[in-house]
Amino acid sequence: FEPCPVADDRVVPHFPELDRVLAHIEAARAGGPGLAVAIVGERGCGKTTWLMALRERLGEAAPPRVRVSPRHVTEASACSVLSEVVQVQPAMTRSEPIAEMARDQEPRVFVLDGCQNFVLRAVGGHAGYEAFAEVVSRTIRHHVWVCAFSRYAWAYLQHVYPKQNVFTLVVDLDAWPEDRIRALIEHRMALAQVTPSYEDLVLAPS
Repeated sequence: FEPCPVADDRVVPHFPELDRVLAHIEAARAGGPGLAVAIVGERGCGKTTWLMALRERLGEAAPPRVRVSPRHVTEASACSVLSEVVQVQPAMTRSEPIAEMARDQEPRVFVLDGCQNFVLRAVGGHAGYEAFAEVVSRTIRHHVWVCAFSRYAWAYLQHVYPKQNVFTLVVDLDAWPEDRIRALIEHRMALAQVTPSYEDLVLAPS
């Protein structure tokens, strides 16, 4: 299923650090440095919705959201995805997308979802991620990367590459706070014109 637009009236906004990322994108477009952002969270926590909110706030200048699926754990496979992101002819090595982005006069924004699919916890399973990470690290002086990772894959990568993290900002999408959950339930109930009753959940005094 495709997620509903974040402007949908059923959605209660909860997008940590979104304003900060948008401000950095605007600064990059005005001549400032680029940025690499990792959106990290468990499955179903709202990573894709966060990326969609970013794209909606960028308006007509929003880049497409590229879903990294299925796994692309070899350099050739990862570079085929990165070629799609950068919009160049399919490449087998990381040098082609890097060279293409070096020729860009204007900074660009790249939005990738499912970046855990660049890595596999196995011998030889890191080549795709290493190619991806080098492309990001070689281009963030000028461009902005916003990439979503599952929490456990991200923790694994931090363990394997403790001193090689190319992402300058990590947005950790923790569980929703109780006040936001309450606001979501009340908002949805109001839209449905239903008044919930919890009396049956209260135990009678013994």
